[in-house]
Amino acid sequence: MCKNVVREIENVWKELVAATLSNADSGSLRRLSDKLHELLYREEMLWLQRSRINWLKEGDRNTRFFHSRAVWRAKKNRISKLRDADGNVKTSIPVLENMATEYFKNLFSADSTLDHSKVTRLIHQKCITTVRYSVKFNGSLLPTFAPSRGLRQGDPLSPFLFLFVADGLSLLLELEEKVIQGAISPVQVCRRAPDISHLLCAGDTLLFFKADNQQAEAVKGTLTNYAAATGQVINPSKCSIMFGDSSPTEVRDAISHTLQISSAGFEDRYLGFPTPDGRMHKGKFQSLQSKMWKRVILWGENFLFSGGKEILIKSVLQAIPVYVMGLFKLPDSVCEDLTRISRNFWWGAENRKRKTHWKSWDCLTKPKNQGGLGFRDFKLFNQALLSRQAWRLIDNPDSLCARVLKAKYYPNGSLVDTSFSGCASPCWKAIEFGLALLKEGIIWRVGNGKSIRIWRDPWLPRDFSRRPITRKNNCRLKWVSELFTEQGSWDEAKVRRLFLPIDAETIVKIRIRSREEDDFVACHPDQHGRFSVRSAYSWALRMKLSNENSSSSGMNPRNAWNIIWKCNIPQKVKIFGWKAVSNGLSTLENKVKRTLERDATCQICGTEKEDTLHST
Repeated sequence: MCKNVVREIENVWKELVAATLSNADSGSLRRLSDKLHELLYREEMLWLQRSRINWLKEGDRNTRFFHSRAVWRAKKNRISKLRDADGNVKTSIPVLENMATEYFKNLFSADSTLDHSKVTRLIHQKCITTVRYSVKFNGSLLPTFAPSRGLRQGDPLSPFLFLFVADGLSLLLELEEKVIQGAISPVQVCRRAPDISHLLCAGDTLLFFKADNQQAEAVKGTLTNYAAATGQVINPSKCSIMFGDSSPTEVRDAISHTLQISSAGFEDRYLGFPTPDGRMHKGKFQSLQSKMWKRVILWGENFLFSGGKEILIKSVLQAIPVYVMGLFKLPDSVCEDLTRISRNFWWGAENRKRKTHWKSWDCLTKPKNQGGLGFRDFKLFNQALLSRQAWRLIDNPDSLCARVLKAKYYPNGSLVDTSFSGCASPCWKAIEFGLALLKEGIIWRVGNGKSIRIWRDPWLPRDFSRRPITRKNNCRLKWVSELFTEQGSWDEAKVRRLFLPIDAETIVKIRIRSREEDDFVACHPDQHGRFSVRSAYSWALRMKLSNENSSSSGMNPRNAWNIIWKCNIPQKVKIFGWKAVSNGLSTLENKVKRTLERDATCQICGTEKEDTLHST
């Protein structure tokens, strides 16, 4: 139908132009003009209705259609004209697309210094000839082309070559360290910590050696050999060097001159993270707030319904700080600022003046089946992400990171039962913050019972207390293995004699895996014992809400809220229903409670108070 209307418009337009040129009578011109206006109006209404259908279907969902509408202002960033090699300005879209493709095609077709004959003796030719590039011009992908410059990023072989080259650099440094004794002295963060001479991270290399000019010469020689073998020349202007506080000034100057590095210290940010140098104050996380504000300003509020705002908050705003929250504990003031941005966007704000918030943010962060909207609590989610770092130390105790941190902070104990001092690095303080939550959710799974302490460790699979509530008194038993019989099963008589019935019943129901298997730590909130950030956050939120009173209604509150969220209606209607049930509408009664109005009497009937039930 749309094509027919467009075709009619074109035909009437041609007739009108022809009639005007032929000096037709005014009646014919008026008739054609009216017909053209009618067709244009029909086309406009057709597109309006079609847009409305799309918006009702996908406007309140996390779909491509919705996000493309939400960022419509960014569509202004388009290339409308280019200047060619002769200085002529081109505006035709096909010409612009061809110019962009040819530019990058020539860029990746430069002469190569790599001898392909030697390379192809070792690898299959298809590994370096199957790559294809495509230029994205104004949001559209142009036809692909094959580069002829040699091995580039995108080749199937390039990730493997990167690993080979990185291993080569690592072997060169180890040879200098082991073969030539003392040429490069590795660094220890403390006694009993593993030696560290180099770390490879995201294409960057961190080298550690003693502040000595001879060792600096050895490092320079190793890097020179590496550059000669791979063709990757070190750029001193992009390198930085950091010395210990006890290094003399003359030694620092000599090493800097040898390595030709003038930059001292590190940048304020690395890979998007603030550099953990000193106290992690609020100013180091200013970029998070800026990114969120830019998003809010870009979206605006003119066409966004409540369902659309919910999608943007959950899929975009609350996802922006996840990368940083996975490594650092955000100050409480930063979490409050991030919450304020999300909260004001949800309820609305004009000229930096917030509108009335009819429900508290704590209510909105509850799960949907408990009367909330499922928004994240930034502080709790930060703790859940950091608990993943603590879990990695438990799950992978042989990793380099775990061995270094153990030697530094808990050399004589385990991570879950050691008291730590207040003097620590920002990264370790963040892990401690996550560890506090992890301790509330871990449980020991019984194997041979030789690693589980009866009275101190959490090993009883129940929600209210995973440690025995029975008092120890004069009992001298220490390990769970002492509660076994010789056949490897529970000694029920001993268990029931030592423990209260509530503990004894739980213990004898525990299935013993095998006396040959070691005990291990698992995550109690997850039914399979595996850790996940989702389960950690749910556990943290559950503990926060544990002291709140349950609904006084006879109906199960979960079922009551699920009735709303499972209805087959638009999301904005569901949210309106949620507001009505949770008393979150802007009724006169609620306005009087907030001193916005003086009288709550309904202005229509004039007899009853305008509460949620009366207004709906």
